[in-house]
Amino acid sequence: MQSDPLGRVEFAVIGAVHRGALRSRQTVRQIPGLDREPAGEALMHEALRRCEHAGLLRSGRVPSGRHYELTPAGRMRLRSERRFRAALLGTLLRS
Repeated sequence: MQSDPLGRVEFAVIGAVHRGALRSRQTVRQIPGLDREPAGEALMHEALRRCEHAGLLRSGRVPSGRHYELTPAGRMRLRSERRFRAALLGTLLRS
């Protein structure tokens, strides 16, 4: 059963982790607009925690900070979200 669609920040965070921004400071730079928001880094960390709690990401400590990676469930969810958003956009453009 599919849960609710991911929020904008969660979707952007797992997308950035998928593209290879594996540490939190790198990740915030990969999310357009979030790095310019006053609380952007705090929003990103909260989204990382929510995604990790939901089983979409896993993290571990490395000497340079915390390392994030997508879980198999996270990869599946990212693909599903991309398909959903593309279908929604297609529907909106046709109407």
